[in-house]
Amino acid sequence: MDRLDQPSSHSGSSLSAVGQDCRQTGDSHGRRLVPWQANRFGDKGSIVSWRISTDTRDERGASAVEFALVVIPLLMVVAGIVNFGVAFANQLSLDNAVRQAARASVVDVTPAPDVGAIVTSEFNPISTSTAPLVDTPGIDSCDGSAFGASLTVTAETTTDFIFPWPLPESVLDDEITLTSEARFQCEFS
Repeated sequence: MDRLDQPSSHSGSSLSAVGQDCRQTGDSHGRRLVPWQANRFGDKGSIVSWRISTDTRDERGASAVEFALVVIPLLMVVAGIVNFGVAFANQLSLDNAVRQAARASVVDVTPAPDVGAIVTSEFNPISTSTAPLVDTPGIDSCDGSAFGASLTVTAETTTDFIFPWPLPESVLDDEITLTSEARFQCEFS
């Protein structure tokens, strides 16, 4: 029986000396000592045997390769979440601005407010956006309107993504168009 196959209870420094003995022999090219827990037959398992590993594959750098394969899709998912969050926040800001302008137009205020100025002042985008294009189809104000008439305010703007996509523009544009509409019934005629 070889002395490497025998159970060993050496301290850490002695084990490194055993490993050096193994590396100094001429037939141990590409081999190293690894701990081997042989507890198949009901042994207590506190004694660790040492065996020579014949695995000659070098696994250095495998983690770096795996990280490189995973990091690009992971960053694309994170960028997508951030871009969606920014577009959603800009849509909420546009909705609130249009609602504010429509509400200001239906209350009894003289002179009638400028709907476009209200939408532009109330719209606070997170990312760069164009100024909203505001339209009031139908009636512009409630002055002289029929009973039950509604005032509608619509606005449209484009907003840019914070993180550009590594896809061609034919697949996904670098900007998104946001639209909003608010309709309120006139409170006076």
